[in-house]
Amino acid sequence: MEVQIINELAQKSIDQIKHTITCAEPHKYEAIKALAKINTDESRKTLRSLLLLDDAYIKRFVLEELGNIESKENLAGIISNIAKDKNEFLTRTSLSIIEKQGITELHDFVTEKLKSQNLLTVGYALSAIDQVWSDDDFTAIMELSKKEQNQEIKKKCYEVLCKHATPSNWQSVYKLIRTNKIPQIRLLACRLLLDNFSDEFMSDIQAFAKDKDGHIRKLAANYLKEII
Repeated sequence: MEVQIINELAQKSIDQIKHTITCAEPHKYEAIKALAKINTDESRKTLRSLLLLDDAYIKRFVLEELGNIESKENLAGIISNIAKDKNEFLTRTSLSIIEKQGITELHDFVTEKLKSQNLLTVGYALSAIDQVWSDDDFTAIMELSKKEQNQEIKKKCYEVLCKHATPSNWQSVYKLIRTNKIPQIRLLACRLLLDNFSDEFMSDIQAFAKDKDGHIRKLAANYLKEII
C-alpha cells in the first residue's frame, strides 16, 4: 500500500507533493519518499527547503531520504547546517548518514557527539567514528571506555578499539579487556591476541583455551593446534 501511495504521489507536481507534506495532510512520509523517488534537481532542492521547517518529524525523514540520494559533498554541508538544531533524533540521523556514507569531512562533528549526555547518541557516534577513523581517535575512545559505566557503550568502545588497534597500541586494549567478566568482551581480547600473537603470550593463549566460555576455548584451542 505504501509503495502504491508513493508512486501515485510521484506522479503529481513538486508543488502538490510539498503541499501534502506541509499542510497537515495524510501521507507526509510517503510524500517525502515520493520527492526522493523523483530525484531531480528540483525535487532535491524542495527536500532541502523542508529542512527549514520547524517540524523535527518532517526534518528527520527528509534528512534520511537526502542521505540516500545526495552526494557526500552536499551531505556534508546539509548536516553541518542541521547540526545547529539540537534535536537528538536529527543528530542520530546525521550520524547514521555519516556512518553509511563515510563522510570524513564531518569527523569533528562525530567526535563532539561522543561527549553527548545521551547514551543512544553516543552509540551512534561510535558507529560513525568507526567509518571516519583517525589515529588520534584511539586515545579518546580508550578514555571513553574507561569512564563510561554503561556496559553496551563500553563494549562498543572495545569493538572499535580492537578493529583499529595497531602494533604499537593493541596491548593497551588487550590488557584492559582480557579478564573482563563478560564473555563477548573476553572473546574480543582473544581475537585481538591471535591477530598480534608472539611467543611471549603463549601462557595467555593457554589460559583462553581453558576459559569458561566455549567460544573462547574453541578459538584458542584451534589456534594452539595450528602453532604447536
